Amino acid sequence: GFYAALFEEMGLPTTGSDAYTLCVTLDKALTKKVLAGHGVASPRGRLVTRASLVGGGLDDLVYPVIVKPNHEGSSKGITQSSVAEDAIDLGRVLDDLLEAYSDGVLLERYVAGTDVRVSRIDGVGVLPPVELHVDPAYPRTFSIYDFALAHEDAKAVTLRSAELPQRSLTRVSDLAERAFAALGIRDVGSLDFRVSSDGEVHFLSATALPSLERDGALMVAAKHKGLEYDAVILAVLRAACTRTGLGSLLDGTK
Repeated sequence: GFYAALFEEMGLPTTGSDAYTLCVTLDKALTKKVLAGHGVASPRGRLVTRASLVGGGLDDLVYPVIVKPNHEGSSKGITQSSVAEDAIDLGRVLDDLLEAYSDGVLLERYVAGTDVRVSRIDGVGVLPPVELHVDPAYPRTFSIYDFALAHEDAKAVTLRSAELPQRSLTRVSDLAERAFAALGIRDVGSLDFRVSSDGEVHFLSATALPSLERDGALMVAAKHKGLEYDAVILAVLRAACTRTGLGSLLDGTK
């Protein structure tokens, strides 16, 4: 959010969301609270710090639970060991993560299921949901998109059109529209959902600065909409120009 705030202060128009939205979406616990008020469900969770642990309050947990850094993105700090199946397990996970992330960690009920990413480009609309399909032969205990899968073992992940029941696809699209609006994500953005085996849809996280890699989820989703890479970049730029009153410059009329 720093550069967005700096450019706004300098009067320089930019693509993407403003500083407020960038900061809110970098805070997982705050994002969940904002979306809860707009009817977007996420796994039950709470922000935990060493100070809050002194007062207890973890006795009502339903295991398994997953623990992740509250202010990190790109799956940083999330491993297979981040899922705790009982109180003893949880103590170990909290000790490890709070040592590295002293500003707090988010503790959530673990929901097994399929990871689905939904992207949106203003002027184009919500793109088809993309499923993060993991090779069944890939060794893992819990179905989470952890740091290893996101970075070191990315070849084990295939991005494809979400293969979900129509009811779940409709629910994902509806919740995505609500979340984009509630968070104020503009020009371009992505949301991550987990769809459980019974078809229930749970919000996981928001990305106001999605990757523009050619083989990333945004570009894969755009292809299903008939947009190639250059067209996606132009669409994002056009959205920002339209928003800031600079559309005529992009069209070359001035």
